[in-house]
Formats: sequence, structure tokens, C-alpha cells
Amino acid sequence: MRINKNTIDILLALDDEKLAYIVGTVLREAGIDVSDFGISGNDISALRKRLSELSDEELAETERRINSGRRGGYGNG
Repeated sequence: MRINKNTIDILLALDDEKLAYIVGTVLREAGIDVSDFGISGNDISALRKRLSELSDEELAETERRINSGRRGGYGNG
């Protein structure tokens, strides 16, 4: 899975329910707790704010963590 500013823009364009579902699912599958990003799972406005503030370095680290947490090579492209 590629995580970059374009990916974040697409996520931020989603309604709250879809955003929470997608982000939660991807992070859980990768073994990452949303609280690792300094927000609670139910605070969608904090999730949106944090996503919009991620630096290029944080995006690269998030991509690495998501891709390394997936099984069977999924998400490596």
C-alpha cells in the first residue's frame, strides 16, 4: 500500500463513517493501534486533523509499518 499526500487527500475526502472504517481496518490488519498516532479511536475530527498534519517522514514510516504488518506480501505496491 502506498501512503503519500495524495492517499491522505483521498481519505480526507471521505465522509466520517467511511474514513473511520477504512483507517481502522487498515491499521488493525497491520497490527497498529490508532492510539499510536495520539488519538482515540472514536475521535474522527482528531483523526482528520492528525492525517492532514503528517509529515513526509511520518507518511513513509506509516507506509513501512503497514506494509511490514501485512501477511502474504499484500500491500507491497
